Amino acid sequence: MPLKLIAVSLVLVVLTGCASLADLAGFTSEVESKRDTITARIDELAAQRDALPQADPRRNQIDASIALLTSNQRTLDQALTQLDQIAASAESPDPISNVVGAVAPWLPEPVRTPALLVGGLAAALVRGTQLKKSAASIARSIEHAAQQDPQLKERLEANKPLLEAEQTRTAKRIAKEATSAEKLVKLPL
Repeated sequence: MPLKLIAVSLVLVVLTGCASLADLAGFTSEVESKRDTITARIDELAAQRDALPQADPRRNQIDASIALLTSNQRTLDQALTQLDQIAASAESPDPISNVVGAVAPWLPEPVRTPALLVGGLAAALVRGTQLKKSAASIARSIEHAAQQDPQLKERLEANKPLLEAEQTRTAKRIAKEATSAEKLVKLPL
């Protein structure tokens, strides 16, 4: 039950974005403490198991407990990895945000607000362009794989209505721009 509570808390913290780096560090240390407690319990159980004779039926129960605790330990390790990634991304924002953040305090107030807004717009445009390039790369890789594998091409053709029903208009446009041989007007975003 405590692991489910930790997982739910992690999801809420990440999705709502309502946490400071200090909150994140506190949450990380709490998860590390729980993981260390589980590791100590696994060691205790292993010592108890090793003290029992090979034929003792309690060994199977202890092995099952160790397996469950090991699974919980892996879950916490994954949560810690995600928390570390979140902290790293929060500590090192994109380059445009760094420049705007460094320059903004030196600008007089009538200029500062428009500069911050333009910086935010520039960051959004850069991210949008990166996402479009990523989506186009995915479309090209699927197209290339389909050319190399006739069975994949058949399956894609058979499921084309389903795939197109799930795609947004923007996704369809990006895929068409990326895979079409005809000259198209390619929008930057």
